[in-house]
Amino acid sequence: MKFLIAYLFLVLVSCSEIQHKAYTKNISVISFQSLLATQNGLQILDVRTPDEWAEGIVQGAVQINWYEDSFNAKVELLDKNKPVVVYCKAGGRSKQAMYRLAQLGFKEVYNLEGGYDAYSSK
Repeated sequence: MKFLIAYLFLVLVSCSEIQHKAYTKNISVISFQSLLATQNGLQILDVRTPDEWAEGIVQGAVQINWYEDSFNAKVELLDKNKPVVVYCKAGGRSKQAMYRLAQLGFKEVYNLEGGYDAYSSK
């Protein structure tokens, strides 16, 4: 009987973990442009520094500096149920931010491969 209860508990826990797992994916600039054209409510998150932000942005982006201590608190203002595309200068910080957003409960998060450098060169 104890074995059955333990088994049922493990099944329930593993099912709840599956339901809460976020969808994360690295995407190309072309895929990003396609998402922009087709996804209503797409959130765009720029995690670069203010100096990098001054070099140019993706239209409609919200800037939250990855290096700020308040990063987690500030991203909580975004809608966790709407897709988010994250970018930085070259793709490294935004990849870390993608996984952080997933940990914070965001359902669908994309990282722009190559970052703003790749986007602005197209």
